[in-house]
Amino acid sequence: MEAFKLQKKYPEVSRDEMLDLINRFNAIPTDAAGRIDKSSVLHTLQASGESYDLARETLKNVSVDASGKVELEDWVELNVKLRSQARTALPTKAGKVTVQGSTTSTSHTINEDERSEFTAHINSVIENDPDISNRYPIPTNTMQLFDECKDGLVLCKLINDSVPDTIDSRVLNKPTAHRPLNAFQMTENNNIVITSAKAIGCSVVNIGSSDIADGREDY
Repeated sequence: MEAFKLQKKYPEVSRDEMLDLINRFNAIPTDAAGRIDKSSVLHTLQASGESYDLARETLKNVSVDASGKVELEDWVELNVKLRSQARTALPTKAGKVTVQGSTTSTSHTINEDERSEFTAHINSVIENDPDISNRYPIPTNTMQLFDECKDGLVLCKLINDSVPDTIDSRVLNKPTAHRPLNAFQMTENNNIVITSAKAIGCSVVNIGSSDIADGREDY
């Protein structure tokens, strides 16, 4: 029934291709049936040969609901959009990569060398961390850095690396193997990030917890 409904909406996808997309979606591990974290979707696509950054950028234009969880129809829409694109990577010029901003009419440029060096520094901080060493190593050549920072934990570790004991790690919300952080817990962590960053002299003007949680590249 799902395949029939989706095929009517996306006639360019054959029946066999649609069934394959549905099977691939259902095979992605999740704690909520039929609803998958964006990061899991991106890693699944990357494992199948897609560019992480291109999939991430394309996902910005998929109609995911306010929960931020990818549902089956979102998954199909994402794959259809990826298939229809002529490009295979994000636009890059003179060592700078361009990404879409919070709206389709805005964009940001990121220096690839700076991103690489900053990610390498983060890796050195989290490599042996008792809470988030499982994220090591974060690739230095993709935008995954911003996704790993969404829940505030990486940024809290960086703050404490800069000024030890700024944040008491006992107050942080931490995921477990069976229970990822929810939106409220991520917001709490990110509010701690902003307050603590300001306390040690960082500029946090016009930065809110949602900017971090959304993985925005311009904060």
